[in-house]
Amino acid sequence: MTEPAAQPKPAKPSDAPNCLRDAGTRHGVGPTAGLRHLIAPSIWPLADQAMVSAANFLITALIARGLGVYEFGLFTLAWAVVLFAGAVQYTLVSAPMFTMAPRHDRAAQAGYFGALAMQGVAFAALASVVILAGARAGALVFKDWPLSPYAFALAAAAVAYLAQEFVRRCLFARGRQRVALVSDTICYLGQIALLLVAFRYGVQLEGVLWICTLTFALAAAAGLAAIGSVEFRARQFCEALRQHWSFSLWLLASMLAQWVWSYTLLLASGAMLGVAAVGGMRAAWLVLAINNVLLLGQQNFLPTRAAEVLHRDGRPAFKSLMQRWTLLGLGITLAISLIAVAAPAFWIKLFCGEAMLPYANLVYGYAISFPLAYASAMAGVFLRTDDATQRIFKASMVMTALGVASAYPLIATLGIWGAVTGTILCQIAGLAVMTSGATWMFARPSVVAQYNLPAASIVGERAVPPPSGSLRPEQPTVEGPSGRPTILS
Repeated sequence: MTEPAAQPKPAKPSDAPNCLRDAGTRHGVGPTAGLRHLIAPSIWPLADQAMVSAANFLITALIARGLGVYEFGLFTLAWAVVLFAGAVQYTLVSAPMFTMAPRHDRAAQAGYFGALAMQGVAFAALASVVILAGARAGALVFKDWPLSPYAFALAAAAVAYLAQEFVRRCLFARGRQRVALVSDTICYLGQIALLLVAFRYGVQLEGVLWICTLTFALAAAAGLAAIGSVEFRARQFCEALRQHWSFSLWLLASMLAQWVWSYTLLLASGAMLGVAAVGGMRAAWLVLAINNVLLLGQQNFLPTRAAEVLHRDGRPAFKSLMQRWTLLGLGITLAISLIAVAAPAFWIKLFCGEAMLPYANLVYGYAISFPLAYASAMAGVFLRTDDATQRIFKASMVMTALGVASAYPLIATLGIWGAVTGTILCQIAGLAVMTSGATWMFARPSVVAQYNLPAASIVGERAVPPPSGSLRPEQPTVEGPSGRPTILS
């Protein structure tokens, strides 16, 4: 009797060559790649953001206690102008830089960063003029325009803030994370020290703005000294400007749309409920602001790392990286939210004082909002890296339409809770649009990732499949990044 033919044993990850197994572990694309491999390359950006977020937390709490509910609400509205300018700069300059800088070799990076420096100077000058003109125009149109007395201090703070933000982003993009940490330490710990002294002498809102201006300027100067070599060439400036505009076209429209919906709710709250309501909303938000360690920290390294992994290792490794960071961040964010909602009155009194206790229940709303914000941020990184920024724009337009349409009826019906509810509804709608049809966030790891192997060995711009024998015959090879579809270049 003839014995049946022996069936081939299923391939195991251990059957792959050692060099390929080691490569897979090094790139962190396999399911056995530990948390250490995921976080280790990002430890300095996360440490920096942890320091910045903790310092911002203390600074905001100091200002809330020192200025009182009304002036703290006024500060929130004034600083929103600075943050808006920073968001525009990030969209036009920094976001493209994190994706495009890895595409330049060392010889070309000096000219590229020189072009970015010229963009940053031009934008800061334009922002200061717009802020001054807006403050003066507001005073002419509205007799009680609250920001007109602070126009010059606000413009100076905006320029210093933009300079420091630009320098720190460049330091991260050029791999000088430790210098960025030193620069941020000078800025934020300096603010804490000066505010502690200033509030003992009764400083008011204008003095707070000048303290911010001084510390941001000192930090920018410290970071600029270590930013590395730059070259100023008109041709490269024009080329970088063209590339950034092409990259940021949909992102800029998306950012403007997002600010319309979010600040429509904030401004409507101030107009309908009073400036003190804005201060109370900000105080409740502050209880969960520790989430910004991850929410903002990933912006300093994840876009660049995702672009490198996609270019070097292909889509499976890129998707695996995004899945891991999404699940890790959501787990941490949800844990913080649970801690906050366990005792909201305790936390808001501890951080902002008894004057903010009437707004403690708003913590429940922001405990929902922050996880949604993190998921949206991760979806945005994925879509930007994949050159699919048009979907971000579509999501922003949906959020804007919903926010503008719902602001008045929600606030008129629910009061201050209407603004928080509107924020959550807009976030859910935007996230649904960005992730519709996408399986990257919760899909099973790819076949290649299961073998703990790089998706492909990159030779120039061509993707070469792994050696024969490392995969079973029925498993498809992976198309390299040069073959991926592009929505926008």
